[in-house]
Amino acid sequence: MASVTNINIKLALNDSAATVLSAMLNQGDPWRKVVEYIESIATGIVGGKLIYNIEHTATPATQTIAFDSSAGTDGDTITIGEFIFTAKDSPSLDPVLGEFLLYADSDTAQAVAFKNAWNSHPVARHLALATNVTSTVTLTAHDGGVLLNQINCAVSTALFSTLGAATFANGAAGTNSLDPTVDTGCCSIL
Repeated sequence: MASVTNINIKLALNDSAATVLSAMLNQGDPWRKVVEYIESIATGIVGGKLIYNIEHTATPATQTIAFDSSAGTDGDTITIGEFIFTAKDSPSLDPVLGEFLLYADSDTAQAVAFKNAWNSHPVARHLALATNVTSTVTLTAHDGGVLLNQINCAVSTALFSTLGAATFANGAAGTNSLDPTVDTGCCSIL
């Protein structure tokens, strides 16, 4: 794996969650609003705190899913965080729906169908990359660190698919190039 550096920033704002969410949604570019909040706290314009640290070469979290296609039925689901993927006899071609073809006789084809559905989903694919070796799919988070170990996972029936664990696992913090720091708005960010 290539060297990865994560900058983790937590904003503790004095505004309510509803106010912050409204400001984010009303901004043409929500990420620009995040930058504005950081700049405002760092210059003392807005009350709040920045908590940040830099991790180098953090290990990404993973999840495995093993398939037994002969036990699958139309409508079986695999839930990864907020994403629900559904095995279907006739799946939709719309990748947003997370549907994949149900196979009755090939565990490897079943794994490939799920892998392709995951990697085609316009949002889920940004969380992790799906790869498969025969009948097992491995989801590997794009970002390293322990945070993604908290992503809950579930299957509708363990006969069709079996998870490696109830959550992503094995994500590990990297070496801290900069220890966690709190900026109360009086100082520069870095």
